[in-house]
Amino acid sequence: MTCGLKNVRRLSSASSVLQPTSILTTEWLWYWEDEHRNWNQYDTPPNSSTELEQKFLNNPQEVVEFTAGTQTYTLSLQDMIQTNMTHGTKRMVRRRPRFLSSADVQVIRTSHWDKTQVPETGYKKILLQDSSEEYKVVETLFRQSMTDFDIVKIERIQNKSLWDQFQLQGEQMKTRNGGRSVAEKKLFHSTDSKYIEDICYSNYDWRICGTHGTAYGKGSYFARDASYSHKCTGNTSTAHSMFVSRVLVGHHTLGTADYVRPPSKDVRDTLFYDSCVDNIRSPSIFVIFDQPQIYPEFLLLYRKKALALKKTDDWFGWQRLLAACCCKSQQSSGT
Repeated sequence: MTCGLKNVRRLSSASSVLQPTSILTTEWLWYWEDEHRNWNQYDTPPNSSTELEQKFLNNPQEVVEFTAGTQTYTLSLQDMIQTNMTHGTKRMVRRRPRFLSSADVQVIRTSHWDKTQVPETGYKKILLQDSSEEYKVVETLFRQSMTDFDIVKIERIQNKSLWDQFQLQGEQMKTRNGGRSVAEKKLFHSTDSKYIEDICYSNYDWRICGTHGTAYGKGSYFARDASYSHKCTGNTSTAHSMFVSRVLVGHHTLGTADYVRPPSKDVRDTLFYDSCVDNIRSPSIFVIFDQPQIYPEFLLLYRKKALALKKTDDWFGWQRLLAACCCKSQQSSGT
């Protein structure tokens, strides 16, 4: 494929045949060209698109032989040529990914929701299995900066109202961005346990939950690293909670304490940034001022590893022992 004088290659996710239980994989469809230059999909077993895709992945050099009606054909997977064994007629073959619109993708993203646990109002928390792809994605993000902690459980937040608002906001931001995709990130946020239910039900409200400072603006704060959010928990208990949220960060700019919304991109105040950050080139903190840009997707419960706790206890034990020895020494010396 080319675009002008430049070569173009297609990027795709893993084949749906290789990972049938995963979300957002690529479904490859197979077509042959008839005498009228129309492309017809292979959709009849044993040569449906799924079966041809499996054969292609197993051996891209295979020559497949099959019968359709009264005719026998060979299909060279390497050359992408179908040949009629009786008449010698050759047809071009193509392998193409199934087209998905942005709306289709959003539907797929929520297709793993437990449909029996999606109330019209309110929310449900669904416990994730540690073998699921969702769990592994969140776990990987968490462990990048939290190696001394164990995950107790991860729950998915299913709130249809908040999800619909998030999707609508994404489409509106995309329109303002000239139809181009809007930057979205999975970010961490910790808060007092008494606010967890409120966030699950009605999203973040910085006036209530944002008590950890306003250095980059008066909004809801999210961190790239779980370790940063952990600092805000206060370390007062052995178990801690942290949200992992989808955040439409869009175009960001450096924040300041007096911002109550992102600053304008132009002098006319008609185009505004979407978020504020702590560092333009390598942001680790994002400040969001508009609730619909956030979806609290997962709630993570974690605690310090047993070995790390033992080391901490041992350290405090040595400190107490040292203090006791010093005290006795001072008493015996009369000081």
